[in-house]
Amino acid sequence: MAPLGAKVRSAKINGRSGGRSENEYEVGETMSDETYLLQRIMGLETELSYFAESSRQQQIRHNTEISRLQNDNRKLQARLGVLQAENTLQTRVDILQAENNTLRVQLQAALSVISSLEQRLKFHLKSLLEQSATSGTTDRLSNAA
Repeated sequence: MAPLGAKVRSAKINGRSGGRSENEYEVGETMSDETYLLQRIMGLETELSYFAESSRQQQIRHNTEISRLQNDNRKLQARLGVLQAENTLQTRVDILQAENNTLRVQLQAALSVISSLEQRLKFHLKSLLEQSATSGTTDRLSNAA
């Protein structure tokens, strides 16, 4: 729809003055143009206010979302730290279990050696006792003779 000022200009250009003087049309045209421009400015200001408020609301939503994501990130970073510490502890436990298994194998080997030495010692002691008994019997026989 054409603004009122454009209609007035169109009527003037087409020569349809309708009995009014050109001065009246110019004043009317100027007033119509000013009114149209003022209405247009007010409409644009209203649109601008709407967009500003919409943008402000969107910024608030985005800031809220950013804060939530930052909070989630802090929680995840803390959890990651805990998991890394647990992983380090688990690695340490695994190392200690491996060392424990190695010591257990070494202990079993040492016990086997001790058992073998104990058997050999018992055998030698028995042999010595037998020799001592034989030697004591021989000495007694020699003394008796």
